[in-house]
Formats: sequence, C-alpha cells, structure tokens
Amino acid sequence: MSAHPQLAATPWPAEDGGPRRQQRPHGIPGPRAGRAELAASRLAPLSIMAVLAPDDRVLLLRREIGDDGPTWVEEIDPDSLEPVRRSPDLPTGPFWPGGMAVLADGAIVVVQGAWAHRLAPDLSVVRARRLPVDAPHNSFVVLDDGSLATKDLQRPGGPPSTLSILDPVTLEDRAAPLVLPEPSVARLSADGSTIVVVGVTALHRLAWEPAAGTLAPAAPSVTYLDDEVHSFGWDPVVDAGAIWWMDGGDHTFAEGMTMLGNGVAPGANRLWRFPLDGAAPAWVEISGRPGGAVTNPPIVDPTRGLVVAYDSANGVAAAFDVDDLSPRWRTELRTAQHLVLFPDTGELIADDHDPATGDALVVVDVATGGVRTRCAVGSPAQSVVFGAPGTRRDHYFVSLSTVARVTFHDA
Repeated sequence: MSAHPQLAATPWPAEDGGPRRQQRPHGIPGPRAGRAELAASRLAPLSIMAVLAPDDRVLLLRREIGDDGPTWVEEIDPDSLEPVRRSPDLPTGPFWPGGMAVLADGAIVVVQGAWAHRLAPDLSVVRARRLPVDAPHNSFVVLDDGSLATKDLQRPGGPPSTLSILDPVTLEDRAAPLVLPEPSVARLSADGSTIVVVGVTALHRLAWEPAAGTLAPAAPSVTYLDDEVHSFGWDPVVDAGAIWWMDGGDHTFAEGMTMLGNGVAPGANRLWRFPLDGAAPAWVEISGRPGGAVTNPPIVDPTRGLVVAYDSANGVAAAFDVDDLSPRWRTELRTAQHLVLFPDTGELIADDHDPATGDALVVVDVATGGVRTRCAVGSPAQSVVFGAPGTRRDHYFVSLSTVARVTFHDA
C-alpha cells in the first residue's frame, strides 16, 4: 500500500491506515510473531484510537465519560504507555467515537462529536469549529487534494446524514454541506476524490471536484437492505477492484461491553462486494448463524485473493475468495476490533474475547485462519475500536477500557 500524499509519512497516520480502509501498514514488515508478550498495559477509559506521528511518536485519542464530556489527545510513551504530553480539553457535544489523523504538514486533526479541531504537533489547539449538524460525527477521511470529508451519524428512522467538505487548515466549508439520501451509521471511506457512504439501506458514492468546489453523486445508489431480517451496514473498504462492507450493524455492545450475543436483527450477517466496474453486487453469509452482528469493516488481502469477514455476535471469522465469494476457511474467533494485515508475512492482528478473562490480542495466519500466537492484554472491554501497529515488532492495542503494548518475538 502506497503512502497517502496528504497524510504524514508514517506506517499508520490515520484510522485503518488511510481513507480506503485497507488496514495495511505502510513501510514496515510483518512481525514474524512466534510468541507474543504483554510489555505494558494500563486502564484508560474511553480510549478510541492510536496513530503514529513522525519521530516515532504514538498518539492516543481519549474522551471523558459522561454526556458532553471533553475529548483530548495524549502523546504516550511508546514503551510504558504513560502520557508524555496532553492537548487541552476539546469540546465534543453529542458523542460517538470519532477519530484523528496526522496530516503531511504535521498537524493533527480530530473530529469527534459535533466538533472539528486542528492541533499543532505539540498538541496545542490551532483551529476549532462546531460542525453544521448537532449530532455525533464518527470521524473523517482525507481526500486526494487534502480536503476533509465528514458526516454525522444517524440511525434508521432518523434524519438523513449531512456530508461536509472541510479545509484542512481553516476547517471551514469548502462547499455547501450536502444532505445525503438517507441516514448513515457507518464511517466514510474515500477512493481518491470519490467518497463512499454506506447508508442504512444503500451504498452511495459522491464525487468531490476541488477545482469547481462541487459535491455531487458520482453514480446511482445501490440498495443492499430491503428486509427486516437484516440490519444496516458498517464501514466500507475499497480494495481489489471493489467496495466491501458487512451488514448486521445493529447491536447492543454497551450491555456488557462485548459484541458476543448482542446482535439485534434476527438474520445472519453478510459480507457484501460491489465491483467498481459497476457489475451487480453480491453477498455471502459469514457464519450462517442467527442474530449475527458486527460494528467494523472486513479486510481484504489482494495478494492471496481473499477477504476476511466476521460475525462478532456469534464469535466466528471466515475468509472468502475475492472473485466468487467461495469459502476459504472458517474459525471460531471472537473478534470485533478494527483489524491490521501484514501482506508480506500473512499476519492478521485481531482480538479474541473471553467474557470471563477479557480480550486477548491474536496473530492469525490469514491464509488458513489458524492462530499463530496470542497474548492476554488485561482489557475487560472487548475492543471495537482502533489499535495501531508499532515499528519495533510490537502492536498497540486499544479498547474503550484499556491501552496495551504487545511485543512479538521468535518462538
């Protein structure tokens, strides 16, 4: 995966590695993990995301518990995980986990709640603005010209979501905000200047034309949900000539801080593929079990021609062929977090949750589904958020309760 021209030149400057959500680090090899060891762990309630900034700095996005609590960014020690410095408190308004990214100029952008902030590398606040809709915004993506695309999260039955294009320096609108055809829960993705939106019933693509300052539909919407057996989709991935996402997005994670057993829709959740050439969409059931649910994106391995999807409510992960969605492997794996893939070594970083003992970080062989190694991380909450690969044969695990560092070693 090549580096994004508008993001910092680090292996992991933004959630899922960049706007296509391919979840593959840039410029570092796989850890060749024969053994995993917990190097550090600390309770850090409402940790949301870790990213890598220049000069080997690790940044952690956090938020205070409670309505309208502030958010902030911590720079943490890459070994001990203790805070080195901290931004001022940043207002959020209505809350849902948002996101941050380190831009090519070194600035850090945070979009969380109904606010956007631009921070200097030392975490001081440079710009702040309240966004046009008084609703939680679940992060943003960086487009090829550097513009930021963000939208509010709206659930089924709510008002349509609104898409905004922001200047990365001033945070002002570069175009009039566009009301989308329907609500959208999922995070945005982007392929160049094409913005991909998974709405609650359909896939939508919008074209941003920076020279003209216009934002308009790029293609007809594609319906994927037309029954009451399934529920809305989550974050899309642009990879291997297609857009990929999973439905079964309605869940009650907050009941026990786990996805296990907390699906809402009665049907089995599904993996969807929509080819970029406009061919018909296709889907496959992931586990085939009722009450399937997920809250995050699948992951594609073009090198091996497979895509990994999962049913977090039933604790199943499965791989399918990218061309015909035929099964490659299936395993009992209770994962729910955003994943990380190292194509060179075929190592997939995931979590495996035990309600009695908490989360474990696992390294999965993406070709077979077998677990190469695992390490308990001391997290009572199952991770549904964003860790980050380290640069020293290590990984930063993040959940809504815990941040941990796991190191990898020869067997």
